[in-house]
Amino acid sequence: MAVDRRLNETDLSKGFKEEIYQVFHDTVYAQTNEAFIEGQEYLCALEDDSLGRYFDTFWFNTDWVTTWPIIHRRNLCTLGDNTTNRIERYHLTIKNVLNRKGRKFNTVLQTLLDIATSRLLDRDMKELENQIRFPTTSFSPLLDKLRGELTPYAWELVRKQAEKPITSYKMITDGTHHLVNSKSGTFRIPTHFQCCSCSFSSNYHLPCSHVLYAVGKVGGELPSYERWRETGNTTTIRLPTTTAPMLTVVPSVTKKNSGTTSSVPVIFIRQFITLTSLRISDERC
Repeated sequence: MAVDRRLNETDLSKGFKEEIYQVFHDTVYAQTNEAFIEGQEYLCALEDDSLGRYFDTFWFNTDWVTTWPIIHRRNLCTLGDNTTNRIERYHLTIKNVLNRKGRKFNTVLQTLLDIATSRLLDRDMKELENQIRFPTTSFSPLLDKLRGELTPYAWELVRKQAEKPITSYKMITDGTHHLVNSKSGTFRIPTHFQCCSCSFSSNYHLPCSHVLYAVGKVGGELPSYERWRETGNTTTIRLPTTTAPMLTVVPSVTKKNSGTTSSVPVIFIRQFITLTSLRISDERC
């Protein structure tokens, strides 16, 4: 280190050198401005062998003193590396290029230019990546509410319905129903928006694109789709209680032409497990 070399050039005692180095170390890693100023004043006031002028000129110069103390660098993004490893790695690259024997000056110069260009391009690419903003999909309050209530599978079905083009949809109301006209036909929707006459609504009992269009036109709330709720109780299964044996095992049989007897279990199913109750909470139109 530079400070080590400078101290070794002096005739100071070993203990005094260690004291100066320790103060310099504490100043570099000072966590408060007061501790930093205290160390700076001590080092710059040294009169032995012009050490004070050395520290004032090469370390506490006002033009670049904010570049090395931790107190000025602790808010910088160092990614955990608070050393000079990165710049030293770049210097090592330069040294490796220069120290290769047999290379002409123009080859060395071109190699260094290529390295510098590569580093600059890499920096430009990183800056470009920071400017990229990925689009995020926003949904209406109605769909946001459904997304929080439905299972992931059900929400995916509804989301695809919501993304269908509705520019050709037209709607009229005849009192008890909304009639939605589209290119694929005319569909009837009750005013409570419970269902639609389309195949999607009949198959899944979820809001289709026609229902979503009607709700968006006249306003209102969608019904509760208990069947597809994230915490809904969709099925109740009760198994019968019985004391009859479920399995029968045929005893051992003797294989012919062998001197051993092996047990070959043959399992007959005498009674099937029956489901005595299967209740599905399904809202019908």
